[in-house]
Amino acid sequence: MSGSKVCGIVTAGLITGVLQVVLSTSYAALIYGGKLSPHVSQGIGYALFGALIIAAIISLFASLPGTVGSNQDVTVAIFSIISASIIASMPSDAPLENIFFTVVVAIALTVFLTGLFLFGLGIFRIGGLVRYFPYPVVGGFLAGTGWLLLIGGFSIICGEVLLSDLLQPSLLSHWLPTLLFSVMMLVIVQQSKNNYLLPGLLLVGFLLFYGIAWLSGSTIYELSKNGWLLGPFPDRILIQPFGVSEIALVDWNVISGQAANIITVLIVSSIALLLNASAFELETKQDVNLNKELRLAGIANLISSASPGFVGFRQFALSVLNFRMEAQSRLVGMIGVFVVALTLFFGAPIISYFPKPVLGGLLMYLGLTFLVEWGLKTWFTLPRVDFAIIWLVLIAIATVGFMPGVVVGLVAALVMFAISYSRTEVVRHELT
Repeated sequence: MSGSKVCGIVTAGLITGVLQVVLSTSYAALIYGGKLSPHVSQGIGYALFGALIIAAIISLFASLPGTVGSNQDVTVAIFSIISASIIASMPSDAPLENIFFTVVVAIALTVFLTGLFLFGLGIFRIGGLVRYFPYPVVGGFLAGTGWLLLIGGFSIICGEVLLSDLLQPSLLSHWLPTLLFSVMMLVIVQQSKNNYLLPGLLLVGFLLFYGIAWLSGSTIYELSKNGWLLGPFPDRILIQPFGVSEIALVDWNVISGQAANIITVLIVSSIALLLNASAFELETKQDVNLNKELRLAGIANLISSASPGFVGFRQFALSVLNFRMEAQSRLVGMIGVFVVALTLFFGAPIISYFPKPVLGGLLMYLGLTFLVEWGLKTWFTLPRVDFAIIWLVLIAIATVGFMPGVVVGLVAALVMFAISYSRTEVVRHELT
């Protein structure tokens, strides 16, 4: 193996690891923020441990070397709904620790069931059935995912506040620069195919934040006190034990009330994996065995549910990045796993200095990407009826919830199919 090849593999591995850490931290900050913020470092530990397991299994056993597995943003948006719903459903006098572990176990149970569902689709070779899900409905809940991620970025920056409160000067100064940063990332990344742009822009955001803080004379203590930083965290490793004593704190009745959201995660995960695999095939001109992808993702999630992390499978952007860099080696993923492991055991002090505007901006960027791709660009590529269904699902998700939004979209798609089919002329006689 040439020196340039080794350099490319190491570089790709380091980029993969750093982005895994940043993404997992952003997702955990969204789900375990707000009322659960005293436990956010523990939540980050679970997210990183889950990402480590997903990445290791996908990297080692995927059919194509260089494939990277990661926590998935699509399902994280639904997990944020589950978290908020559980917090609202728990008794007002419930200890915070009970609420936290109820959320953790609800997510772990969802990841386990998702793994079982994906493995079942793959083992019975029925993954192709997912292809028959109406395309506008798929587009609608991906756009809805974008909306939830965008709102999640605001919640990281401002906490749980009313929409009308966002115009208060104290909050405006927090979220407006973050939104501008996310829009800048969106415009720059979409205008260029450079593989290093996103990690480079995140680094620029990090340096810009601390540069402005230094020029203004703000100390780390002041930045943390005023809500600009993710920390401080307790002086310990991020991963904490999770066992029988923690499970005893769980309110199972509250978890049972999340059945609809849990089912939504199962459906969304299978469709997202399909879209992910199809996009990877188009981008790399490589064939992907969908049923094998489902089985591997199922096993990875079954194991990672004990971490307890989030739903994960092939990470499209990072896998394509490795392909473009000609870093098609299983070492890439394992170097990334090593970076995540280092962060998990020694990185709490570093993560506590993560600026919330960068993490929130990353979530806003991901949300805007979905909204632009499915809520705007489809105007030029789909029939007007399909475009209308996408927006119908998006609005339903934003106002009512994920599962009702999908149901509304399915009903609308079936109605439009029936109307279209009824207009088809029937051939009554044919002469030859």
